[in-house]
Amino acid sequence: MATCNTWYGDLRIQFSDDGDWDFNFTNGQPDMTEGLDSAVLLSIFAEADWQNAIASSTSAEYHSEFPALIERASVTDETIINGVNAIKAALDWMITDEVAETIDVSGEAFSTMGIKWTIEINRGNITSKYTVNWDNGVACLQKDQSAEADWG
Repeated sequence: MATCNTWYGDLRIQFSDDGDWDFNFTNGQPDMTEGLDSAVLLSIFAEADWQNAIASSTSAEYHSEFPALIERASVTDETIINGVNAIKAALDWMITDEVAETIDVSGEAFSTMGIKWTIEINRGNITSKYTVNWDNGVACLQKDQSAEADWG
């Protein structure tokens, strides 16, 4: 019988020098973090098919609406509200799986071409904060580095 290793934490995804996303391994083990960075990134931005091939059932399949929402959107109140709802839906598995206690998402226009959505994930005494900046059709995820100061 084959044995499988189990690693706990969040798989560290790094932007590589060649402009692609990469995973690093040390002694055969993937580099991990204790945060939620990769989980948040993949939950919000990954295409619908990326993990459905490994889903144990149709109900476990994941579908994020956020990439399609912002693909051809413009800065409107409706886009801001729909973005809040899409981000909440993408991260809702964290509540279901008891990874987080609460997730708060808000949004605001910061220019005629840009929207900022702010995400706050509460895990007991740990709060992780992220910002999705969407400016002129380009979106990126940023982490508030000071937010997890209480991490043990």
